[in-house]
Amino acid sequence: MGGTMKRRCSSRIFHPRFKTVQEQERNGAVVLGYSKEMENGKTFYEAETRLNGKSRDILVDVSGTVVEVEEAVSLASLPAAVQKVFRTHADSGKILSVESVTKGSTVRYEAVVQKKGRKSEITVNADGMMKKEE
Repeated sequence: MGGTMKRRCSSRIFHPRFKTVQEQERNGAVVLGYSKEMENGKTFYEAETRLNGKSRDILVDVSGTVVEVEEAVSLASLPAAVQKVFRTHADSGKILSVESVTKGSTVRYEAVVQKKGRKSEITVNADGMMKKEE
């Protein structure tokens, strides 16, 4: 989330607001940490979790409603159009990581690509349309 102030916070602050993380813990997820974020005057809480060796970050608002979920995924699991954009952009470089980002019913994909020693992040819609490059 761009323009965000982020700082670590205690699980005592986070847990009462977030039953989804507690449910994941019961299913074997490990909570790596919590943070509190401010964006555009709104407060959010994020839990960084790991399940089966893959990261999954869950962002909730102050009421405990899930706002966004970022999850590490394999390139092969993505729609063909998304894979094509990432591979074309990487060209002779390397795709370092890929995440699915779910916000409401909208899913987008992010890849970190390294070319000629420089890293960039590419964001693509589910239909393969590039949203941005950082």
